[in-house]
Amino acid sequence: MVLKPKNDGLAKSQNWDGKVKSSRPVCSRQVQGAQILRSEACLGVRRNDEGCSATPQMDFLRAIKNGLTLTTHSDIMPLYIQKKEHLMAKDIKRQESYLELLVSSSIDAFIATDMKGTINLFSKGAENIFGCKAEDVLGTPISNYYVMGRDEAKKIMKILYQEGGLQNYETVMIIRNGKKVNMNLSVSLLKNSNGELIGTLGIGKDFTEFKRIERQLQQSEKLATVGELAAGIAHEVGTPLNVILGTAEYLMMEMEGDDPKIEELKIIISQAEHITKLIHQLLNFSRYNKPEFKSIDINSLVRDVLKLTDLQIAKEKIKVFTDLQSDVPSIIGDDNQLQQVFINIIVNAVHAMPQGGTLTIASRLDISESSDPHSNGFVEISISDTGFGIPSKDIPKIFDPFFTTKDIDKGTGLGLTVSHRIVEDHGGTIDVESKVNEGTRFTVKLPIQIREDTNVQ
Repeated sequence: MVLKPKNDGLAKSQNWDGKVKSSRPVCSRQVQGAQILRSEACLGVRRNDEGCSATPQMDFLRAIKNGLTLTTHSDIMPLYIQKKEHLMAKDIKRQESYLELLVSSSIDAFIATDMKGTINLFSKGAENIFGCKAEDVLGTPISNYYVMGRDEAKKIMKILYQEGGLQNYETVMIIRNGKKVNMNLSVSLLKNSNGELIGTLGIGKDFTEFKRIERQLQQSEKLATVGELAAGIAHEVGTPLNVILGTAEYLMMEMEGDDPKIEELKIIISQAEHITKLIHQLLNFSRYNKPEFKSIDINSLVRDVLKLTDLQIAKEKIKVFTDLQSDVPSIIGDDNQLQQVFINIIVNAVHAMPQGGTLTIASRLDISESSDPHSNGFVEISISDTGFGIPSKDIPKIFDPFFTTKDIDKGTGLGLTVSHRIVEDHGGTIDVESKVNEGTRFTVKLPIQIREDTNVQ
């Protein structure tokens, strides 16, 4: 039932005590014994001509709760619903803005994809880690950024389907200029309000520095063990070895020149000298020598190393190519120690090309960002060969003490271990890439900086 407004839509507005206050437009309708008022001052329900309560909106809600039926011509209900919807929309918008702020402010990478693996969210943290803008990444496959490509993406999706999510998943991803970073990922499936799968959300932490420190600690533990071993060997093996070597040399002097036993004694002496050399290397290795820093022209150092190794290189009929960037700045380092690093790498390359090949040495300036605030970039020296190559299973072990793939008379397995320690003492890095039967490339990066804790000459 619809009731017409009283007094042609004009009525006296009342105070809460029922007294007349002033004349204002009032719309009054009767709803099952309750009078609904709509005026500039009041929105609510009035029963039996009593005044509205101090919270008219609440009275309106109570009226609905008590079973009052509003007429279809009432304009109060739509206004109330509209207001509530507006408040809800504002609240949702506020929450969305807050979530957007959290994602954009995080140093971690937030990356979302659809179910086909296409990236549709790339946060500010992701931009900083990967070194590229979101607009260049959106719409591209996430598999492009895994070192293992689609195989890695499929593996992650399989885990998500089986377990619903994954945490602390370690992988290697590709960033700007083809560089690689260690990433720790937590990934979950995204569902819409109907429970349908619509994509994935991954949160990634750059663990590159953490993994570097972890490897350094592991290496330090190994080196400490080698130091203890070296001291024991020098004491227990050195003395009897000298007796063997001296006796063999004495017997050779007593024999005639055509005695067939001379060749056997030469073998004994050769092997004894090899063991003696190994002991000396172990002792030198266990005695840590602090670098003596001074300004170094890295290109000149490389040329000096090539002169020192020229006979070995020529003997194996190896061609040498150099590509040394002329404007590479000087670095701060110990020239003797760095010379040892490059000699070790070049000698390894020569041993890997017994039938000849190509040795390429290049230097360049790398101005990529560094975690060291005092660094002005890096000088990068790469040494490549076309030799046997290193099996992928052996690459993680090549810097371990005593690990070698050479014959016993060609290597002790300490050269690269020493080189690794020297480069790290200079605040640099040494990396290796290799393919079997194609060749190997070592890349040494040394920071362009002045060590504040060192007297630079």
